Amino acid sequence: LLAVREGEREKNPLRSFLNSFTKENNYHEIHLTRLKEEDVSRMLKSILGFNAPAELVNYLYTETEGNPFFIVEYVRRMADEGTISEIKKGSFQVETIKKTIPPGIKDIILARIAPLRDITKRILRIASVIGEEIDFNVLLAVSGINEGFLFDVLDELLKLKILREDLRLGTEVYSFTHSKIRDVVYEDMPHSLRKTLHRKIGNTLEEMSPDAEQIAEELAHHFLQAREEEKALKYLMMSARKAEKLYAFENALSHYEKALTLIPPSRKERLDIYMSMIPLLHVLGKRKREKFILEKAFALADEKDERYRELLRHRIKYLISLSSYHEAKELCESLLNLEKRAGKSPEYAETLMLLGKVHYLQAYYDTALKAFEEAAEIWKELGDNSSYAKALTQIARILNKRGQSRKSTEYLSRAFEVLQRAGDRRGMAEIYCEQGIIHLELSEFEKSREFFQKAHELYTEVGDKEGEARALHLEGNSNLSVSDYEEALSKFERALEIRKAIDDKRRMAASLANMGLIYQSIGNNEKAIEYYRSAAAIAEEIGDRDSLQVILNNMGTIYLDESNLGEARKSLNKALKIAREIKDRSMESTVLINLGNIAWQKGKLDEAEKAFLDALKVKSGLHDKESVGLINTNLSILYLEKGKFKESLSRIKRSLKMQKEIGSKSS
Repeated sequence: LLAVREGEREKNPLRSFLNSFTKENNYHEIHLTRLKEEDVSRMLKSILGFNAPAELVNYLYTETEGNPFFIVEYVRRMADEGTISEIKKGSFQVETIKKTIPPGIKDIILARIAPLRDITKRILRIASVIGEEIDFNVLLAVSGINEGFLFDVLDELLKLKILREDLRLGTEVYSFTHSKIRDVVYEDMPHSLRKTLHRKIGNTLEEMSPDAEQIAEELAHHFLQAREEEKALKYLMMSARKAEKLYAFENALSHYEKALTLIPPSRKERLDIYMSMIPLLHVLGKRKREKFILEKAFALADEKDERYRELLRHRIKYLISLSSYHEAKELCESLLNLEKRAGKSPEYAETLMLLGKVHYLQAYYDTALKAFEEAAEIWKELGDNSSYAKALTQIARILNKRGQSRKSTEYLSRAFEVLQRAGDRRGMAEIYCEQGIIHLELSEFEKSREFFQKAHELYTEVGDKEGEARALHLEGNSNLSVSDYEEALSKFERALEIRKAIDDKRRMAASLANMGLIYQSIGNNEKAIEYYRSAAAIAEEIGDRDSLQVILNNMGTIYLDESNLGEARKSLNKALKIAREIKDRSMESTVLINLGNIAWQKGKLDEAEKAFLDALKVKSGLHDKESVGLINTNLSILYLEKGKFKESLSRIKRSLKMQKEIGSKSS
């Protein structure tokens, strides 16, 4: 049995020894491949004596690329540092592992490199600074040696399996056979030499590339390491803008953060970077960092500058995300007074949209609609189709709230066409959500889930955490509507996790309320009330009347089921009062049905009849056929109790007709 490392078989006398066996054809050669991730997991279990956490397996697989020796060296260092005992206790975190290369790995790699010629070592060093992909032309230009000679050196490194070749159209590209070889060569180099090579490589790439934006990130890296601050800043900003266009918001933020390190704190140039970072932080739900950057930006901004007013709009968005509606409203109104002087400007329209959102979230739909319509009018006059489409989307939401689903759908279709042409994926995702809500309310559950899933995909693509949570929550609603409680609970829990992370109190309340609804549906009333109370406390604290009415109605139905009619009536009357104040016709009718049931149980048949008839009128106006059928059934039974047989027969006929129309098999 003979074990030989790839790259060493070419060395004499080993080559002659192996060749003698080849002539006789009396040996079998086995090429060992690197371990897969599942193999790494099994290997760790064998070494540690227990199953390693998935995050550790993934980390070691990524770092070692499945090299068994490297895995052993990493585990040995972890044992020396006490990390193994942390894993056993369950307190382990990948972030605590040292990012330096274990000494055993470093020693063996340096031992492989030590016998190489000086020129080969020099080429290897340049290659390690170029990066993961080594372009032959860049290597040739930076090394300054003869092309033929460079090919000879590279051939030597290929035979030793230190480098591998990746032939591409029009150019030769090389890479290290293992990332740790590159890391060791790079780290073993004197700092001054590294700095010099980064500068030379950066300058070479600049000269050779016809389009600097395509390699902006690479250029930024080299000039940053070379301490060429002016060039580094230029390419960091270029990289950030490019990442934003691709919706890679985390990458964009990383570039902006690096750019900030190159500009002194008092310099006004930092304001431009802050202004670019704030909307990204908002979309990603990084509230603490958003608040910090907002404060830094305000400290540098001039109150007479338009950017100061733009910062105020960013602050309003931040306040809305924290459900600080009163403060957001005051700031909106103050800003609108300032912007009125400039006439019907895009800035004025944008602030109107924010004011409309504040009113909408507090369920003041009349004032919200007025603000959205005024903003839409301005953008239409200015020819800003994309912004006009977003205003139409908000108007459509209110129309749907008022039961005007057909008109709402028309507005959404018009808006979607505009946003699709503009490639506005966030705007498209929002419309998918609204379309899904309409289908959900029409009991078209499968269709609604299709729209919510499309919305979730787009929100995920653009990194919109708030949107991701909303789409998950809505999909959970659709699952809940068909009694798929397990799937619904999973969606609500995922949405709640995101909402907690971005401190979105309003929507946290919605997630908690829906989780309460699941427990109510499976008969666990005690747990349901617990969730509802938590949700109601948040909704009341932030003034979210829309959510509060739903929670109070649900609590009322639990008390009704438990025959606690006093508490039921108390909760439902509160819900009815809010529903009528905010003109939520759908919720008003739902609460009326529940109040009718309470009156019926108490033997107050006239009161029950009035409640059912009021609910019927509303549900008919909303074209909710299923509910209309159920109310008619209730009225039929109620009239039977009252001895009104003719009215009872009429109502049951209407109910059967309605059930037939919607395809119901029950009678």
